[in-house]
Amino acid sequence: MSTEKYHLQYAPEEERLMLMEVNDELLREIESCSDRSAILLKPDKNGSTSVLCTRSKTYAIRQVVQSNSLLLFEKEKTQNTMDLKTRCDIYLELDRIHGTVNLEELLPLWSLDDMNKNLHGIAMKELKVMIPLSIGEIDQILLDECVLFKNGECWRLTPAVICEYIQWICAIYVSLNGQKGLEAEGNWNQLEETAKQDDLDRDILQSVLHGISTTKVPLENQLTCVKLDKQRIAYWFGRKLLLDIVTASPEQFVEQWKQLVPPDVVEEIDLDVLKDLFFISRNGQVQYLSVHHLPTDVSRRFQSLFQLKQKWKYEEIVPFVRDLAFNMEKVEALILKYGRKQTIKGELFINERSSW
Repeated sequence: MSTEKYHLQYAPEEERLMLMEVNDELLREIESCSDRSAILLKPDKNGSTSVLCTRSKTYAIRQVVQSNSLLLFEKEKTQNTMDLKTRCDIYLELDRIHGTVNLEELLPLWSLDDMNKNLHGIAMKELKVMIPLSIGEIDQILLDECVLFKNGECWRLTPAVICEYIQWICAIYVSLNGQKGLEAEGNWNQLEETAKQDDLDRDILQSVLHGISTTKVPLENQLTCVKLDKQRIAYWFGRKLLLDIVTASPEQFVEQWKQLVPPDVVEEIDLDVLKDLFFISRNGQVQYLSVHHLPTDVSRRFQSLFQLKQKWKYEEIVPFVRDLAFNMEKVEALILKYGRKQTIKGELFINERSSW
């Protein structure tokens, strides 16, 4: 039996066309969009890849490489040489992600004294370019965080300052509206005039009202009529208490929280309002923990959480990993990958795995 020897050489690389996989929802939005600027590509927070932003949603862009498992050989007719051909498909995959950002890393802190005179905040337009999220998600975050918009620039406010203004707002509502109290709809012009008499900062007042109002309009737009959201009021007093408190059991924390808020807001107090800002430590104490202070890497996120304590209630750990995937099924898959389920007296716990 005769044998032939063949030399292998790589075939010349052909032109490649990179495709993007688009779901039906995004495709309809792109096709119906007349304003091209409504669809944007931005660098992600690490600057290593990009995100695609519509007006209200953000998608991570991932490059997917698929290659066949069989190598295709093509024998040349004139000599004992074969071309080694590999089929490699590369396309872009879109995955909806949660809109979160740590404003502590981006915005300077506003001071009530004269320290800000020679400092500058971040221009609103510049801030919206910097944050790798859709405009709608950015607007919502700026409102939720009571970001100060002053002279075209954005600043952070401390929970202490925000609560100081909320206390004033609630007192004015009660004095102006009698029995209706916080349920009444406030008029901005009336609030502004009263604020001038009390020497309050107009822009801080407007920004805080944006954050605790049921009416949601972009921070750049002025509110005219304001209906207060009592749950947001409770949230800010609870957030301030988390930063101030040294140690307290959940029951003690709730009691102190109730003492801080206006009487009309007591009914809104629930630890679930602060679910991504605290955890119950190993010795049963309420302890401040912001999801923004945890690693963004999935493996390191779970390592950090299990370093704090080895056993978490399921509903307690979810808020600290919910941002890792948009789909809740994917979040649950990550929890099972890095932790073990255990049911004790009908209650579900997530335990640390023995090794990483």
